[in-house]
Amino acid sequence: MPTKTYAQQTITATGTTNVSTPAYVSSALIECWGGGGRGGTMTSNGGGGGGGGGAYAASTLTNLAQLTSYAFSVGAGSSTTSAGGDTTFATTTVVAKGGSSAADNSATGVAGGLASGSTGTTKYDGGTGANGVAGSYGGGGGESGNTTANGNNGSTSSGGTGGDGGDGGGGKVSPQGNGTGGTQPGGGGGGGLRSSSGTRTGGTGGNGQARYRFTVDRKDHMLLLGCG
Repeated sequence: MPTKTYAQQTITATGTTNVSTPAYVSSALIECWGGGGRGGTMTSNGGGGGGGGGAYAASTLTNLAQLTSYAFSVGAGSSTTSAGGDTTFATTTVVAKGGSSAADNSATGVAGGLASGSTGTTKYDGGTGANGVAGSYGGGGGESGNTTANGNNGSTSSGGTGGDGGDGGGGKVSPQGNGTGGTQPGGGGGGGLRSSSGTRTGGTGGNGQARYRFTVDRKDHMLLLGCG
């Protein structure tokens, strides 16, 4: 039977957004990216580890009710040692896990959001943050999961890039300073670098994101409008 597919819509605002399905909806492609983790903050000398990128999860759903409101919840990127927020559709139907945040005063880069903890028919890990090196640089953050592959890992002071996930932030290169934040959707933050004094903060993770695209039964839709 003929169908009509609406234009893809993107939700970038964090928190809950309610979206109503159209009449005679037949399917919906739902995509989610979790929020990115923060890079390591340093109050003692050393290079902080990079934060992990958010996971990607997607499903094509064929059981949604027409003219019904469904909730998206977009996870925020982390600015603390807590993980980035999860991004979800209908609470548990599609879930993309947020990336881990590097511990304070730790050079160890951390894992991205895991596909194994996410929910969807297509799922990819966020990239892992790179390790920091004392006196040289903080670790770069991991890229968020791509639509066709895992997110790229951070590499030395550079954040993971190269796919359609959010880029990881760069770690601070000597002289000392703060790490760079990850980009939306879900890039991990880069680690700070401290060599003498002060607090050198890790970059904040990029906020998550959601996308959706509805397809309707075209014949029934035209009948509803009196065109059939």
